[in-house]
Amino acid sequence: MDLALRSEDEELVAAFDALLTKKSSTARVREVEALGFDPDLWSALTAAGVPSMAAGEHSADLRQLILIAELAGRHLVSAPLVETLVTRRLLAHCEGSAAAGIAAQAENGSIVSLVLRPVTAASNTSLVPAGAVADVVVAMVDERLIAVVSPSPGVASPNLGSQPLADRDLGAGETVTLATGADAAAIFAAAQRDWQLLTAAQLVGVAAQSLEIGVEYVKNRVIFDQPVGAFQTVAHRLADHVASIEGARLLVQQAAWSADNDRLDSVAHTKMAFCFAADQALAVVGDCLHYHGGYGFSLEYDIQLYYRRARAYPLVWGSVRREYQALAAVLYDEAPVRPVASLQHRGDGIDFDLGPEAEAFRAEVAAFLDEHLTLEIQHRVRQSGSYHDWDLHRALGEKGWIAASWPAEYGGQDRDPLELMAMREEMKKVHAPVNGLGTTLLVARAVREFGCEELRNDIVPRAIAGEILLCLGYSEPQGGSDVASARTRAVRDGEDWVINGQKVFTTLAETADYVFLLTRTNTEVAKHQGLTMFLVPLDAAGVQVDEIRTLSGERTNQTFYADVRIPDTNRVGEVDGGWQVLMAALAYERSGVGEDPRTYRRLVEAVTANGTLDDPVVREPLARLAIDTEVSKLLGRRSCWVETSGRIPTMEGSMHKLFHAESRIRSSTILLDLLGTEGLREEIDPLAPGGGELVQEFRHAVILSIYGGASEVQRRILAERHLGLPQPIQKKDRRD
Repeated sequence: MDLALRSEDEELVAAFDALLTKKSSTARVREVEALGFDPDLWSALTAAGVPSMAAGEHSADLRQLILIAELAGRHLVSAPLVETLVTRRLLAHCEGSAAAGIAAQAENGSIVSLVLRPVTAASNTSLVPAGAVADVVVAMVDERLIAVVSPSPGVASPNLGSQPLADRDLGAGETVTLATGADAAAIFAAAQRDWQLLTAAQLVGVAAQSLEIGVEYVKNRVIFDQPVGAFQTVAHRLADHVASIEGARLLVQQAAWSADNDRLDSVAHTKMAFCFAADQALAVVGDCLHYHGGYGFSLEYDIQLYYRRARAYPLVWGSVRREYQALAAVLYDEAPVRPVASLQHRGDGIDFDLGPEAEAFRAEVAAFLDEHLTLEIQHRVRQSGSYHDWDLHRALGEKGWIAASWPAEYGGQDRDPLELMAMREEMKKVHAPVNGLGTTLLVARAVREFGCEELRNDIVPRAIAGEILLCLGYSEPQGGSDVASARTRAVRDGEDWVINGQKVFTTLAETADYVFLLTRTNTEVAKHQGLTMFLVPLDAAGVQVDEIRTLSGERTNQTFYADVRIPDTNRVGEVDGGWQVLMAALAYERSGVGEDPRTYRRLVEAVTANGTLDDPVVREPLARLAIDTEVSKLLGRRSCWVETSGRIPTMEGSMHKLFHAESRIRSSTILLDLLGTEGLREEIDPLAPGGGELVQEFRHAVILSIYGGASEVQRRILAERHLGLPQPIQKKDRRD
């Protein structure tokens, strides 16, 4: 897996960004809105080689073309860039002198475009993309791929996005046949896919630029004595958009990679990218316009230019809601016409494969789970509510997989984070009860990095061997997500520390050997500066563990500490340096969480079994659920990829945690609605759809926005540290 741009790609982006910054200012966009076409810009793009990028000896692949399309969206390009790239790629697949002649004219600036849907007769066709300026229009007519050469009208039909759309008569002008039959169908299918893909990239550009405009405005616009961006509602909503834009960009990149490599899933990936980018772009621009207040409705402000185009660009294809139905058809019905094979095959560039090592490890993990995850274990876990099984945990330790990604010198197997992601994904597929695996690894890593030699030598080998279990003790009854407000006190007494206080939601404390405890050691400094971390034995005198049952049936705990005495060697990190230790641990906790596609698969099985899979009311939300699952997977994998470079995926982890939690909550309510009355059956009912896992998902998903860092915390991290939004101004009480 490689998500880094090559140096030549970065140079390409820089060159086109500079060109478009100069030639496609918003002032210039306004000047040419009547036609939606800027001849000077088109001349500059032609001179820069845009038509030749689509086909030829030195042509670009789709992974490069999406970079140009995203820039086109950012700069609201008043030129048929997408149409030209798509049609030139189409012509390259067509044999004969006619196609070659049209392609040669396009190299010199002649504008070529296409009708996006098949038509049954060569007659008048409505709102052809670039139809107002195209010299050649390609169309699929009666199973023939034809090109119609006729003078462009030079006048656009007035339209929402100020695009050069116009009706064209396919029966007027010189007509040549480019391909017929199955060849024509495959070539046209590739062109349709390419148009959706590049338009999705454009929409990502529209959304990204709109977010930048909106953020800049709310930073500087002051109301009620503070910047608009300091208001939590504004900041948190914009933070949501950070995650959704990155998710859309990853979908687009994956679809381009799939198409470049002629994968069977390229059409499904493209439709996912198109639908998601269309919805998210409109949501982003709509909020950014709203945060402009009344000025957002003024034509002198640029945000309205983006708002109109966010809605208009996808409508050139047609209804986005109908496209969700089309995606469902690709996912659940017979395979669509397979697009013709790509002419560009490059071995480098963005790559979404986890790699052969990761896939080999995935197969090994799957075989291990098939052997060790018995029905008895699953039943025992459900009955106890404790999602940990000692037999399974010890078996993982014997395989060396608890710390599989650690260097061999620390007892690991030197597996990279992508291999670890493959392992997590396999565990999620079968709902393996391995909650203790993540906490044990997290704490053992902290001990390894911050603990004294004596503690490291005692704890780390036993932890990674599966002999002991480590849990987390952060939250307190009055603190919640504000863990820095911890009141649990640790007081130095000679070579020991004496701890008093209580923690809540100490999951697995009933079976763990140690708790990684956040304590306050200094009350004279700011709250983040007076914290210290300790590893506390849960069998120590003065420790009490009380059970708490949750909505999902899982067990967590409240733990009490009364004069608990531990040696200084159990301290992890510096005295009063606990916040730094905690932040390092949390960064890894939020990165690379394996995706859980099992619920989605179970739902598909359930609606197939009850005969509602063909119901359009079911298919659209099911397709949306498929997209959310894919976006969450990609965001998680990106976090792991960041780790492979040795960086801590702080922002990437927060984006993934936020989107994963919120999308799971949305989906959990939808899935029960799709099941109707049968969705009421609980897990213990043998007639429950999906084996009861679907109603269990509804019970469980809601807590995902709390565990591992609340969604509000992730939003604040993204708002302040990624977007640079100001913190709220704390006002003093002025009643005097």
